[in-house]
Parts: sequence; structure tokens; C-alpha cells
Amino acid sequence: MKPKAYLETTIVSYLTARPSRDLITAANQQMTHAWWEDHRGQFALYVSQFVIEEASAGDPDAATRRLAVLADLPPLDVTDVVQQLAHALLTHVPLPANAQVDALHIAVATVHGMDYRCAVPQAMNRRPFVPRKNSWRLSIMTRDPIVDEVRQFRDAYAKRFQYDLEAICRDIRAKQTQSGRNVVSLPPRPVQAPLVPTGKPAA
Repeated sequence: MKPKAYLETTIVSYLTARPSRDLITAANQQMTHAWWEDHRGQFALYVSQFVIEEASAGDPDAATRRLAVLADLPPLDVTDVVQQLAHALLTHVPLPANAQVDALHIAVATVHGMDYRCAVPQAMNRRPFVPRKNSWRLSIMTRDPIVDEVRQFRDAYAKRFQYDLEAICRDIRAKQTQSGRNVVSLPPRPVQAPLVPTGKPAA
């Protein structure tokens, strides 16, 4: 069975944006194109209505190119459990201010058992993956105009609802229904029990 990867909007933007003159952005584009051509077939790729919403924003021609990449990728359902986990993340994890949609991206990938959340190219391992889904550490990276644009789309969407998590989820579920696309629900990955040190009984 192929490992499952959640594709975020940044990857779609790297794939479809015109070649950048910025060296770091150009390198990220090249890495993303190389992975897309050579390795994407090794993974089962998924998106969500949040990715589709962000990909639809901005310049109409650029949005059309992004949506074409997403056309055949199944969207994961934004369930009540996704909303609950996003709320827990916002409450207990040191995410940036107004990170409601960031938390929802993480929650969608986690609830549906993704093995990877595919966000930005990582120069160290040449694969556009952040750590496994149970690692919520934020990546530190140089400013990148493509990432900045996606973050602007994300913030503008959340701002329409005064950053209210419930209102955001209500809107995105309505858009899921209106889209007519088949929404996918997958079981979570099994959680491995921690190893018990030798000689110490389990509690």
C-alpha cells in the first residue's frame, strides 16, 4: 500500500507558478517539479476543500493552472472531528496568531491518517515533505514570495469570518457539498504504544 500524503497549496503553487528570478524560490520550484515528475507516483495524494479554496484565489490564470493540478486529487472530508482537533491545536499548541486554517490543514491530515503533510520543499532531503503528521513543529524558512502569497490567500479567507473556527468550517463544508466532488474519509493511522523499559511493568 502506498503511503498517504496530504498536498498543501504551496506545492501546487510551486508547480504552476512562472519561473522565479529569486534564487531560493527558483530552487524550491525545481525541487518540487523534480519530485512531482519522479516520485509522486509512489504516494497516494490527497487534498482538502481548504486547498481548493486557496488555489482558487488570486490571479485568475494562475488559479486555473493550480486547479488543473488539483482536479484529479480526492479531497478529504472536513468532519466535526477535524474541527475539534483544530480547536485543540489552537488551544494547546504554540501556533502563530490567527492560525485557524493552518490548524485545520494539520487536523485534516491527522484525522484522515496521512503519513505525510506535503507543504514546502526541504533542501536537506530533496523531498517536499514536512515531518510525519504527529510532529507539529513549524518549519523555519527564508521568506519566499510563493509561500507569502499562499499565506495571504489563507489569511484573507479566515478574515472573512473574523477568524472564527466554527464559521470557517461551516463555509468550507458548504463548499464541499456545492463542488460535487467525491469527498473521502479515511481511518486514522494506528497509534503505536510506547515501549516499556525492561524490568519495569506497564502501568
